[in-house]
Formats: sequence, structure tokens, C-alpha cells
Amino acid sequence: MKKYWLIIGCFVTIQATFAQTKYWITQKNTDRNVAVKSCISKYKNQNSETMPLIEYVATAVMNTDMEKCILVTKNVPKHKTFVNDIKESKLVKSIIDAKSIVYYSFNAPWPFADYDCVTQMTFTEDKSKNIAIFSLVAAPLLYPKTKLDRLTEYEISYSFKD
Repeated sequence: MKKYWLIIGCFVTIQATFAQTKYWITQKNTDRNVAVKSCISKYKNQNSETMPLIEYVATAVMNTDMEKCILVTKNVPKHKTFVNDIKESKLVKSIIDAKSIVYYSFNAPWPFADYDCVTQMTFTEDKSKNIAIFSLVAAPLLYPKTKLDRLTEYEISYSFKD
């Protein structure tokens, strides 16, 4: 049975006002059934500062078990295996079975400095529709500040569909 693993990511919230037209680039790896659509633009944050906005949508189709995908995604230290440039991924706190606080530190590509991110991860599942979704949203104040710059706006979701 084919399983669909859809990853949608956005490093900052989409509520910003854009001053330019977005230009999306699509890349495909047909050997691995992966397609990535990405866009880099700018937005104005809550302080009216112009900031970079990185958006991407990656879709992979594979033969696998959806429950295994869910188990791997619930295992926060394993996020290093499927999220690029993560130096550290750890579960800070489980709030309830479906909500957790997650900490990431990233190895940033040159010329950017390494940074970290604290998120609240929420898991929802609709067994009648065979869909599972993990949503991670920035929660920068829920973990003590480190020496790294911290992302204050971050949103990413992992959607699995049978």
C-alpha cells in the first residue's frame, strides 16, 4: 500500500505583509519520489523590521507504515535524522499526550550564525480519514535562552496520509 508523507514548512508565520512577488522554485528527485518547492522572500515582523522569509513544501511518496512514521516523529531526538542542519533535538516537556515542548539547535549555513528554536508540538490524528498531523509553532519563552540567536517565528507541520 502506498503511503504519502507530506512535509510542509515555513520558518516564519504567514501573517506578514510582503513587498515583493514570490518566486517559487521546484526541484524533483525522481529516484526517491521527492519534490521540493521553495521560496525566499522578505516580510515585515511585528516591529516593522524587514526580515527574510523562507518557505518550502516537500512531498515524498513512499511505501511504509503510517504508524512507524508517527512513532519516529513522536521520538523528538530522531528529528535530527530527517530535518536538515539540526545539531540537537530534544523533548523539553510533555504537556499532555498530544502536546510537547521541543528544543532544536541548528547548524546554519554560511554566512548565517547557528541558531536555536523552541516549539510547541501538537499531534492530531483522524483515524477515519487516515491522516496524522504534527504541528510545531514557535514558543521562544518556554525554554531558557542560550547563547544562540533564537527564532521567534517558526511554523512547520508534518502530515502523513494513508
